[in-house]
Amino acid sequence: MTTETSTKTKFTVGDVFRQSWNDYIDIYGVPTSRRAKVAHAVRTCRTPERGAYTVACDNPHCDQQHVAYGSCNNRHCPTCGGKRSREWLRDNSRDLLPATYWHVVLKLSHDLNGLVRCNPSLVYSAIVKGGAEALQAVASRELDGAELGTIAMLHTWGNSMCLHPHGHFHVTGGGLSRDTKRWHSTDPDSFLDMEAVGREFRKVVLRQLRNAYRKGKLWFDAKTEHLNHKETFEAFLKEQAEKDWGVYCRKVDSHHPEHVLQYLSRHSHSVGITNDRIVLIADDGRVLFSYNDYENLDEHGHATVKYMHLSGEEFIHRFLSHILPAGFHKIRFYGILASNRNKAAKLAAARALLQGEMYSTVPAALQAQADYCPGAVGLTALTGSAVVDTEAPTVCPSAVLAHPVGAGRKEQGTGSAPIPHTVGGGPAIEDPPVYGRRRTTRSTKYTESQAWEPQTCRKCGKGTMRVVGVTPGTHPPPRGMPWS
Repeated sequence: MTTETSTKTKFTVGDVFRQSWNDYIDIYGVPTSRRAKVAHAVRTCRTPERGAYTVACDNPHCDQQHVAYGSCNNRHCPTCGGKRSREWLRDNSRDLLPATYWHVVLKLSHDLNGLVRCNPSLVYSAIVKGGAEALQAVASRELDGAELGTIAMLHTWGNSMCLHPHGHFHVTGGGLSRDTKRWHSTDPDSFLDMEAVGREFRKVVLRQLRNAYRKGKLWFDAKTEHLNHKETFEAFLKEQAEKDWGVYCRKVDSHHPEHVLQYLSRHSHSVGITNDRIVLIADDGRVLFSYNDYENLDEHGHATVKYMHLSGEEFIHRFLSHILPAGFHKIRFYGILASNRNKAAKLAAARALLQGEMYSTVPAALQAQADYCPGAVGLTALTGSAVVDTEAPTVCPSAVLAHPVGAGRKEQGTGSAPIPHTVGGGPAIEDPPVYGRRRTTRSTKYTESQAWEPQTCRKCGKGTMRVVGVTPGTHPPPRGMPWS
């Protein structure tokens, strides 16, 4: 017996939810309110339920017209996260220093997964904060108190979407002295003592778990209730402290320090899996997706690509297990990259000490990823004071700011007025327009300004794409939602 499959060539996580949601409810029951809301958002994203609007060219000699659907804009949705990921990549590439960078991965023991499920916010924060503290503690000893620059990002999944909490850290190969007058570089070949980093990481994470237990802030379920005794819990922590949780460290290509940022940006605004990994969704709901097998490397030392089948309901179950706690920040900045009033000054001092020129061009890889946006201004040259418009339109002016390269997102100084932005060499304006960005709200009433910003027609290049028709969304809650 053969299973008929769809002729569709591109699949999304939303397709899996729409096809297998009822099966998931039958097997796993009604999920928690937060997971249900995320499921509803992903399921209805880019569908008529979110409302639709017809966009047409106002050039009477052009017949360009298409229908666009509203987006859910949920941070867990891989369909909505693409543009935000690219914007995050562009913004943070401006803070890159002419220094060596290292990519560090610190893993959590799988023996702690039971506590992770009961206390996600606590343990996830311990991973991100503990990793940054461990790196800084070892660097302080080896680099005479120098302050690193660290971007930390939490990942909660493995290749098969199972629970696998770990932290990714993009770290400078050196640090700025406390008086900001010296730059201390690490060994160009070995970075820090990674065994010491691993020990320090375990120490910090377990200390936070111990403190939470003593304060009565640690929760246990039926599977972890046996740990809810002082002696047993202390013995468990002692056992975990003696294990090797796993540490990975790799030097980033000095000519392409943005490569690690590109890696981090793929999951900066999504969780679990990206749409491009889904190969096929069968008519019976089974999902075929790709993953990288790092245990079996090819002749070039790269992970081999393999494929896995999951039932639709199991796929949804694994995806929902990675929903982040409300208000949790999965990306954090530490050291000289911390978002505070001293960030711009520290970055400027570091650049001067490294005797490196400021990035004068946008990295080619980033320029290639930029959205094509007719009617917007170009992004081809960065100066010390502003982004300069040269050449043809390539990206949205949301990336064209009058910030000094490497400056923070907020205006330096004590004033509260925002920094004026310069768009296309024109007069300064408080908030630059964003062209071609779809915008949705919780309301089912759509207007032209909410749905679609005017942009140049890609077909004729003369007219402007404008909304000519709007269909309100319905947002019916699917079966299994707590409020249905």
